[in-house]
Amino acid sequence: MSESERPTGFGPPLSAARKARGLSAEEVHRHTRLELRIIEALELERIDELGQPVYARGYIRSYARLLELDPQPLIDAYNAASGSSEGESWSPPPLEHREAGHGIRPQWVALGLGLLVLALVLFWVFGRPAEERTIPGATENATLPAATGQAGEGREDTTTARLPAMPEPDAVPSAEGAQGEAAPAADGNEAANMVAGATATTTPAASRETETSPPARDATAPEDSVPGAALEAIELDLSGDSWVEIIDGRGQKLVRRLLQAGRRYRFEGVPPFSVFLGNADAVRLHYGGEEIDHSRWRRPNATARFRIPE
Repeated sequence: MSESERPTGFGPPLSAARKARGLSAEEVHRHTRLELRIIEALELERIDELGQPVYARGYIRSYARLLELDPQPLIDAYNAASGSSEGESWSPPPLEHREAGHGIRPQWVALGLGLLVLALVLFWVFGRPAEERTIPGATENATLPAATGQAGEGREDTTTARLPAMPEPDAVPSAEGAQGEAAPAADGNEAANMVAGATATTTPAASRETETSPPARDATAPEDSVPGAALEAIELDLSGDSWVEIIDGRGQKLVRRLLQAGRRYRFEGVPPFSVFLGNADAVRLHYGGEEIDHSRWRRPNATARFRIPE
């Protein structure tokens, strides 16, 4: 597309860039949070529907950044069309009459739900009788030690606090052996002390084993990301503007932007390549010295997403 054929103003360039990227108005709404009526008013240059100039310039700037366009020429075109300037003062926008059902914002709904959940949690913790406020896991810890009755009231808290830190099953036999040897010469209190002592001496060993274990291999790392892997090239000839994204086998992003018509592009990376074309009909792609027919991956909205080599 030559310079003389490029759309002028601020609305047509936004519309053309959106279509070249293969985006719908709903997708622009999800990314920018602009209302659909604002998106339509911007593309059709309905200046009266954009409100105060300070708001309109903010809409144009958000829309242009999503499409990776320079917002200043578009803002200048808006200022010329609306007869406003960026230095003028701002006045509050007039009140709008909203239709029924459109006055509640999603943010308020989410805030209300969050406050309701918080109130329920506070009631669950502080609003019930003390005997019902049981911390998860406290019952199990309280019933685990069998030696509390033998150790006496003075040893009950210490034994209960130490038992949750018992080592893994492979360290238990040594603790049991220590109990078996000392049982003939010790009373109930000494047996309880030996259980606590065994727990204290075997826990550091388990900690050292965890520290010296080799780190797990990252299962998500690509197999072909070895340094020195051979690079191969992808070449593109464009007869029209198109949004292009190419990611190689290392996960490296080779390109992700709007490419211009009438130019030839070359990108090198490690195969396989993940390719997305926003305007697939305007792109001819060559790989390995051959032209790739990507029409079989073409979607109804003229985009294409595929992987080469397959």
